[in-house]
Amino acid sequence: MTLFGTFLTETLQRSWSLWRKKSTVRVRNTGRYYFDFTHWHILVSWIIIIAELVLGTIPEPPWIRMLAMPVPSLFFVFSIEMLIFEFMYIFKIPVPFRISSVPKGDPMRPALYPLLEDIIAVDGMGQTEFRDHLNQRYNASPPFRSMLHRLTMLWMIPQMLVAGGTLAGIVIADHELAYTRLDVARLVSSCNLGRDLGYGNGDTD
Repeated sequence: MTLFGTFLTETLQRSWSLWRKKSTVRVRNTGRYYFDFTHWHILVSWIIIIAELVLGTIPEPPWIRMLAMPVPSLFFVFSIEMLIFEFMYIFKIPVPFRISSVPKGDPMRPALYPLLEDIIAVDGMGQTEFRDHLNQRYNASPPFRSMLHRLTMLWMIPQMLVAGGTLAGIVIADHELAYTRLDVARLVSSCNLGRDLGYGNGDTD
Protein backbone atom coordinates (compact mmCIF):
# COMPACT_ATOMS: atom_id res chain seq x y z
CA MET A 1 0.00 0.00 0.00
CA THR A 2 2.91 2.33 0.79
CA LEU A 3 4.43 1.63 -2.64
CA PHE A 4 1.07 2.29 -4.31
CA GLY A 5 0.65 5.56 -2.40
CA THR A 6 4.17 6.72 -3.24
CA PHE A 7 3.71 5.90 -6.92
CA LEU A 8 0.40 7.78 -7.00
CA THR A 9 1.83 10.81 -5.18
CA GLU A 10 4.85 11.01 -7.47
CA THR A 11 2.63 10.71 -10.56
CA LEU A 12 0.38 13.56 -9.41
CA GLN A 13 3.35 15.72 -8.49
CA ARG A 14 4.96 15.07 -11.87
CA SER A 15 1.71 15.88 -13.67
CA TRP A 16 1.48 19.21 -11.88
CA SER A 17 5.13 20.07 -12.61
CA LEU A 18 4.58 19.54 -16.34
CA TRP A 19 1.07 21.00 -16.57
CA ARG A 20 1.33 24.24 -14.60
CA LYS A 21 1.36 27.41 -16.66
CA LYS A 22 4.84 28.58 -15.66
CA SER A 23 6.45 25.16 -15.74
CA THR A 24 10.25 25.21 -15.79
CA VAL A 25 10.65 21.50 -16.57
CA ARG A 26 8.52 21.08 -19.69
CA VAL A 27 9.97 20.15 -23.08
CA ARG A 28 10.94 23.36 -24.84
CA ASN A 29 8.48 24.82 -27.38
CA THR A 30 5.57 22.65 -26.24
CA GLY A 31 2.23 23.59 -24.70
CA ARG A 32 1.15 23.01 -21.13
CA TYR A 33 -0.95 20.01 -22.15
CA TYR A 34 2.10 18.22 -23.58
CA PHE A 35 3.47 15.56 -21.24
CA ASP A 36 6.96 14.23 -21.89
CA PHE A 37 7.44 10.67 -23.10
CA THR A 38 8.30 9.23 -19.69
CA HIS A 39 5.08 10.64 -18.24
CA TRP A 40 2.99 8.94 -20.91
CA HIS A 41 4.84 5.73 -20.10
CA ILE A 42 3.90 6.15 -16.42
CA LEU A 43 0.23 6.72 -17.31
CA VAL A 44 0.17 3.58 -19.48
CA SER A 45 1.74 1.69 -16.58
CA TRP A 46 -1.12 2.83 -14.36
CA ILE A 47 -3.66 1.52 -16.88
CA ILE A 48 -1.93 -1.88 -16.98
CA ILE A 49 -1.71 -2.15 -13.19
CA ILE A 50 -5.35 -1.18 -12.63
CA ALA A 51 -6.63 -3.47 -15.41
CA GLU A 52 -4.80 -6.50 -14.05
CA LEU A 53 -5.84 -5.83 -10.45
CA VAL A 54 -9.49 -5.41 -11.51
CA LEU A 55 -9.45 -8.58 -13.61
CA GLY A 56 -7.80 -10.45 -10.76
CA THR A 57 -10.27 -9.37 -8.08
CA ILE A 58 -13.55 -9.76 -10.02
CA PRO A 59 -13.76 -13.59 -9.78
CA GLU A 60 -14.65 -15.34 -6.54
CA PRO A 61 -12.23 -16.54 -5.31
CA PRO A 62 -9.80 -13.94 -6.72
CA TRP A 63 -7.59 -14.87 -9.65
CA ILE A 64 -4.33 -14.85 -7.70
CA ARG A 65 -2.05 -15.46 -10.67
CA MET A 66 -3.43 -12.37 -12.40
CA LEU A 67 -2.81 -10.35 -9.24
CA ALA A 68 0.86 -11.34 -9.51
CA MET A 69 1.15 -10.01 -13.08
CA PRO A 70 1.69 -6.22 -12.69
CA VAL A 71 5.45 -6.38 -12.06
CA PRO A 72 6.40 -8.74 -14.94
CA SER A 73 3.93 -6.95 -17.23
CA LEU A 74 5.58 -3.59 -16.60
CA PHE A 75 9.02 -5.11 -17.12
CA PHE A 76 7.90 -6.63 -20.42
CA VAL A 77 6.35 -3.37 -21.64
CA PHE A 78 9.43 -1.40 -20.69
CA SER A 79 11.92 -3.85 -22.21
CA ILE A 80 9.96 -4.32 -25.45
CA GLU A 81 9.64 -0.56 -25.79
CA MET A 82 13.41 -0.20 -25.35
CA LEU A 83 14.00 -3.00 -27.87
CA ILE A 84 11.88 -1.24 -30.50
CA PHE A 85 13.55 2.12 -29.88
CA GLU A 86 17.02 0.59 -30.00
CA PHE A 87 16.17 -1.17 -33.27
CA MET A 88 15.11 2.19 -34.69
CA TYR A 89 18.32 3.79 -33.42
CA ILE A 90 20.59 1.14 -34.92
CA PHE A 91 18.92 1.33 -38.33
CA LYS A 92 18.51 5.12 -38.15
CA ILE A 93 14.73 5.02 -38.52
CA PRO A 94 13.09 8.43 -37.98
CA VAL A 95 10.71 8.77 -35.05
CA PRO A 96 7.00 8.70 -36.07
CA PHE A 97 6.01 11.18 -33.34
CA ARG A 98 7.72 13.51 -30.92
CA ILE A 99 9.57 11.70 -28.13
CA SER A 100 10.32 14.31 -25.47
CA SER A 101 12.90 16.64 -27.09
CA VAL A 102 13.34 14.48 -30.21
CA PRO A 103 11.02 15.97 -32.86
CA LYS A 104 9.00 13.90 -35.30
CA GLY A 105 11.09 12.89 -38.31
CA ASP A 106 14.48 13.08 -36.55
CA PRO A 107 16.63 9.94 -36.28
CA MET A 108 15.83 7.86 -33.22
CA ARG A 109 18.21 8.13 -30.27
CA PRO A 110 19.14 5.36 -27.80
CA ALA A 111 16.11 4.28 -25.78
CA LEU A 112 17.73 5.46 -22.56
CA TYR A 113 17.96 9.04 -23.85
CA PRO A 114 14.33 10.17 -23.24
CA LEU A 115 14.30 8.51 -19.81
CA LEU A 116 17.52 10.25 -18.83
CA GLU A 117 16.25 13.57 -20.14
CA ASP A 118 12.79 13.43 -18.57
CA ILE A 119 13.69 12.03 -15.16
CA ILE A 120 16.54 14.45 -14.51
CA ALA A 121 14.69 17.45 -15.97
CA VAL A 122 11.45 16.87 -14.02
CA ASP A 123 12.09 14.61 -11.03
CA GLY A 124 15.68 15.76 -10.53
CA MET A 125 14.74 19.43 -11.09
CA GLY A 126 17.33 19.87 -13.83
CA GLN A 127 14.58 21.83 -15.61
CA THR A 128 14.32 22.65 -19.31
CA GLU A 129 17.95 23.81 -19.38
CA PHE A 130 19.07 20.26 -18.72
CA ARG A 131 17.13 19.07 -21.75
CA ASP A 132 18.98 21.63 -23.87
CA HIS A 133 22.40 20.75 -22.43
CA LEU A 134 21.81 17.03 -22.87
CA ASN A 135 20.84 17.59 -26.51
CA GLN A 136 24.00 19.62 -27.10
CA ARG A 137 26.16 16.96 -25.48
CA TYR A 138 24.51 14.20 -27.52
CA ASN A 139 25.04 16.01 -30.81
CA ALA A 140 28.65 16.93 -30.02
CA SER A 141 29.97 13.66 -28.55
CA PRO A 142 30.08 10.31 -30.43
CA PRO A 143 31.48 8.55 -27.31
CA PHE A 144 28.47 9.80 -25.33
CA ARG A 145 26.08 8.40 -27.95
CA SER A 146 27.91 5.07 -27.88
CA MET A 147 27.76 4.97 -24.08
CA LEU A 148 23.99 5.53 -24.09
CA HIS A 149 23.58 2.68 -26.57
CA ARG A 150 25.60 0.28 -24.39
CA LEU A 151 23.75 1.33 -21.24
CA THR A 152 20.43 0.78 -22.99
CA MET A 153 21.44 -2.79 -23.82
CA LEU A 154 22.59 -3.27 -20.22
CA TRP A 155 19.13 -2.22 -19.00
CA MET A 156 17.05 -3.99 -21.63
CA ILE A 157 18.46 -7.53 -21.57
CA PRO A 158 18.30 -8.07 -17.77
CA GLN A 159 14.77 -6.66 -17.74
CA MET A 160 13.67 -9.22 -20.31
CA LEU A 161 15.29 -12.03 -18.33
CA VAL A 162 13.73 -10.93 -15.04
CA ALA A 163 10.31 -10.47 -16.65
CA GLY A 164 10.50 -13.86 -18.36
CA GLY A 165 11.65 -15.64 -15.21
CA THR A 166 8.98 -14.01 -13.06
CA LEU A 167 6.25 -14.78 -15.58
CA ALA A 168 7.41 -18.39 -15.83
CA GLY A 169 7.26 -18.71 -12.06
CA ILE A 170 3.72 -17.34 -11.98
CA VAL A 171 2.48 -19.59 -14.79
CA ILE A 172 4.12 -22.93 -13.95
CA ALA A 173 4.28 -22.79 -10.14
CA ASP A 174 2.22 -25.42 -8.34
CA HIS A 175 0.93 -22.88 -5.83
CA GLU A 176 -0.49 -19.45 -6.53
CA LEU A 177 2.32 -17.13 -5.50
CA ALA A 178 0.87 -13.64 -5.74
CA TYR A 179 1.52 -13.03 -2.05
CA THR A 180 3.73 -14.56 0.62
CA ARG A 181 1.74 -16.37 3.30
CA LEU A 182 3.06 -16.43 6.86
CA ASP A 183 2.33 -19.70 8.64
CA VAL A 184 1.86 -18.48 12.22
CA ALA A 185 1.59 -21.95 13.71
CA ARG A 186 4.89 -23.00 12.16
CA LEU A 187 6.54 -19.80 13.36
CA VAL A 188 5.32 -20.38 16.93
CA SER A 189 6.51 -23.98 16.81
CA SER A 190 9.94 -22.84 15.65
CA CYS A 191 10.14 -20.33 18.52
CA ASN A 192 9.17 -23.02 21.03
CA LEU A 193 11.78 -25.37 19.59
CA GLY A 194 14.43 -22.68 19.90
CA ARG A 195 13.46 -22.10 23.53
CA ASP A 196 13.60 -25.82 24.30
CA LEU A 197 17.09 -26.00 22.81
CA GLY A 198 18.26 -23.19 25.06
CA TYR A 199 18.20 -20.26 22.60
CA GLY A 200 16.66 -16.96 23.59
CA ASN A 201 17.18 -17.34 27.35
CA GLY A 202 20.94 -16.97 27.44
CA ASP A 203 21.54 -20.70 28.13
CA THR A 204 23.89 -21.85 25.38
CA ASP A 205 25.95 -24.36 27.41
